Amino acid sequence: MADMCDVMENDIIDVYMRGQPSGKPSTWSLRLYTAAPGETGGGTEASYTNYAAVSIAASLADMAGTQSAGSTTASSGTGGQTSNNNALTWGTAAGSGPQTLTHFAWCNSTTPWIRGTLTASRTINNGDAAPTAAAGQFTITAA
Repeated sequence: MADMCDVMENDIIDVYMRGQPSGKPSTWSLRLYTAAPGETGGGTEASYTNYAAVSIAASLADMAGTQSAGSTTASSGTGGQTSNNNALTWGTAAGSGPQTLTHFAWCNSTTPWIRGTLTASRTINNGDAAPTAAAGQFTITAA
């Protein structure tokens, strides 16, 4: 389940109802958390050694249209869902103790626009393979 945060709600109102330019970035930051982020940030972002947020361009090539996973044309679907068109990799844990990933945030640089709970939590131990999401695996549904 994902929720829009204040900054995204404000941007939608300003763009579509008030005629203002969007404040959306050209590159998004997908961050993983061990405790839920709030409307304006907070929570506890993962901090194991080698962890880094994933950058995703705001583009047709990087995020699928609502008509189907993997699509690279403007959205024309009816379900309001998008997903990653490319595999995502966060970083291998090295020299750091266990952390359990439970939440995510879709951010401009650091401020969440969308936040949610991972479908399944994952514990990261020292030396574990990097957390990944195969193409089409990370989904966001506008509802």
